[in-house]
Amino acid sequence: MTNAFSINKLSVLLHLLIGIFLFSSCSKNQTFDKEFQPDGGKELLSKISAFQAAEDVRISFSTLNPSEKSDFWLEKLKSDKEHGGYTLEQIAIIDKLISYIEPAIFDRESDKRAIFKVSWFPQWINESKKELTEVQIYNIAFSIGNNQGTNTSMLETSSAGSEAPPPLCICAVGSHYTCYYGTISGAIGFAPCKKTSANCITKVTGCGALFDDDCDGNYCDTVNGGG
Repeated sequence: MTNAFSINKLSVLLHLLIGIFLFSSCSKNQTFDKEFQPDGGKELLSKISAFQAAEDVRISFSTLNPSEKSDFWLEKLKSDKEHGGYTLEQIAIIDKLISYIEPAIFDRESDKRAIFKVSWFPQWINESKKELTEVQIYNIAFSIGNNQGTNTSMLETSSAGSEAPPPLCICAVGSHYTCYYGTISGAIGFAPCKKTSANCITKVTGCGALFDDDCDGNYCDTVNGGG
């Protein structure tokens, strides 16, 4: 009787040990699978970076959902840190921007998006000016590095004899860094975007900071606001 009882206890113990082992193995496999899933952000960055025209970049980025946009920018900023040749102080500025990146800031219904736009990002811009040049700020938060932002050949300029406004809006009103242009001396300048024509129609996002502002302007004010 005693032997039968001992055998039953041993059997129960063995079943418990097997169960623990199987659960542990399953958990490890799940962790492994999660850690080694394909990198969505890297793939998105690679695909969108393949476009040379700023207009194509805007359109392709505007089709992403908030989670994909977040993955894209986390990968892009990680690449900047690793390959941009920035100092430790400048990398700390990039890390600050990374700390803000999450799907909610790309969600038009989210309060965090509004807070990011009116508080966090303007504060980041002000802090970044202590360590970064305007071109570096542009390259980090307004560009993916393979284009020079808004195609200024399509913009109405502030000089006499300006070209007719384009049918679509191609810069973000109020954004200083959305308008990128070359000066007569060959230097790089930035100017605020404005809307001066009823013919300018907003069709996509993809302008301004993190490519997530509406493209609602057609005019770079290089005279009154140029940098």
